[in-house]
Amino acid sequence: MSIKIKAITTILAFILVSVVCLVCAFALPNANFDLQGEISYDPNGIFIYATPNDERLGTTTPVTKYQVGDTVTISAQEKEGYFLAWATSTDPKTMKILSTNPEYSFVLAENSPKNYFALFNQTTQTFQENGLNYTLFNEAKLAEVSNNSSYSGKAEIDNLINNSSFFTYSIAQNSFNNNTNVNFVYVPNNIFVINTGAFNGCNNLHTVTIDSENISSLSSSNSNLLSYAEVVYVKTGLSVGAYITGSFTKQATSDKSGYDMYYKTSLSGLVFQPIN
Repeated sequence: MSIKIKAITTILAFILVSVVCLVCAFALPNANFDLQGEISYDPNGIFIYATPNDERLGTTTPVTKYQVGDTVTISAQEKEGYFLAWATSTDPKTMKILSTNPEYSFVLAENSPKNYFALFNQTTQTFQENGLNYTLFNEAKLAEVSNNSSYSGKAEIDNLINNSSFFTYSIAQNSFNNNTNVNFVYVPNNIFVINTGAFNGCNNLHTVTIDSENISSLSSSNSNLLSYAEVVYVKTGLSVGAYITGSFTKQATSDKSGYDMYYKTSLSGLVFQPIN
């Protein structure tokens, strides 16, 4: 008889523990549970939203909830406008460009943005600021450095132009093509892409200063950005691409605060006079 009572007591205790655990699970719907000891699992998931800047110009594929560590793919479909970029905002003052491909894939991290905006455009206008020519994409609120083949002197590109209402994200193909009068180029942080041949034939482009965190792609030989430069300044802390480390030698000290300084390796031993 005592054995039966003990068995029944054990079963009741097991049922009670199970009920308590179940109640706790429902009482704490946002609780994190360890998944394979590596990532935090949210039973509700993380919702990702993809939105067009203007539904008349294009659409986006609906997305849903994901877990940290998942690969997320968002895509944009052109309608009455053409696609320019995926960004974290439609406000030029706060946006960050993520990709210029209509289909964008990324691994979801704890600090990943939750909102993604497909920037479509329909109309453009030309604009000049500080002597540099730009193309303004009116609906997307983006700007591209355009035809500057006759520009002379220091080309200091701005992050934001036209009273900070447009975000400068690109330097157009052949923008400074065969310009022998430009001797300095400043590439600001907002620049996401420099297109093929942007600085082709710029034989007197002596000094380049780079603030953009997209330096690995910006410094490719296709844009000719560094083909003629003798001195390159890179904002301290940015990871330089192989094209820089293969063609330039980092100096022990820099004459520009906050920047690492590189000399063209093939000209080693010469004394340079950087243009600042």
